[in-house]
Amino acid sequence: MQYRCLGNIHADGVRYKYGQLAEFSGQQANELLAGGVIEPMPKPFSRRDGAVKATLQREGR
Repeated sequence: MQYRCLGNIHADGVRYKYGQLAEFSGQQANELLAGGVIEPMPKPFSRRDGAVKATLQREGR
């Protein structure tokens, strides 16, 4: 799963910078999540918050 780094992280010999997207799995991801240094990134279009209502207006009439 992909995560966004919320700080500079050094894990498994790799340095990750703030804001960088990285792949973590299993125990390592759980520890980093518990420490508050990463946040999960949902897959694009995987979350549906509901319908959007839009109102269109004509200009000049």
